[in-house]
Amino acid sequence: MTSVRRVAGSAVVLTALLGLTACNGDDPVVPSATGSSKASSSTSSSSSATAPSSSSSKSDAPSSSAATSAKPASKDAKSAFANEQGRIPPGPVTSIDVKLLGGYGNDTGFGEFYSVLDVNSTEPGLMKLKYELLDSSGKVLGRVNTSIAVAGTGRELKVTRASGKLPPASSGTVAKVRLMVTENSSNSFATVTQIEPNSLKIGQDPDTKSPTVSGRYRTVGKGSVISMNVICVDAAGLVQSDSTPVSKITAPDWTPFTAEIIYAKVGFKPKTCYVGT
Repeated sequence: MTSVRRVAGSAVVLTALLGLTACNGDDPVVPSATGSSKASSSTSSSSSATAPSSSSSKSDAPSSSAATSAKPASKDAKSAFANEQGRIPPGPVTSIDVKLLGGYGNDTGFGEFYSVLDVNSTEPGLMKLKYELLDSSGKVLGRVNTSIAVAGTGRELKVTRASGKLPPASSGTVAKVRLMVTENSSNSFATVTQIEPNSLKIGQDPDTKSPTVSGRYRTVGKGSVISMNVICVDAAGLVQSDSTPVSKITAPDWTPFTAEIIYAKVGFKPKTCYVGT
């Protein structure tokens, strides 16, 4: 499987194509797959669950949480992606490996933007991120801000998600999403969620018929966590995402959770899901 290029040292400006056009840039990196996410130890702040192939025809049966790679998102034009190198301000985050990056619009005029990042950091800290909405020429049409905490560990899987209003049609059509790191600072109160390895199961809510991901989590750090993000990919590469409140904002022990993608497209059946903060 082709792996995503690691952007090390001072990195990273990441661009996700929302259309079918190629990425603008001098030397863009165009990975052919989303990369892998393997929760092999309890130091991972988030994890992935992969349903067996039968889940594409029957999603109401919870699946095993075997960690494998996600399928490319190329079938969903709004989730195709490419990477560009850039700069990260000096701080605890030293490198980022992109697993998944993209965005999509909905009928309300808002967009959902997401990324799954494999992060190396030297100490607890806060990384502020900015999704820039670009047209096909690279003009910035809008911005959406978000942030994530890091634990000061290696290979920490971060699951990010942000919602924002799309620019009016008169301003231009959003063709790409660029994720930029705007702040990289130490923070002794930075708190992350860790997902128990091999605990994730993909299922379906019996009432709403929405996809669900369940498992166990705990919080690590001096502060608290109020929600977790869930990003799922189906067998065709379509991506859907949501956020869910946690049952305990401080949970030093493994605590059950169930995340639901309430506004998933009708008939959406996840094959791989990422959960965390």
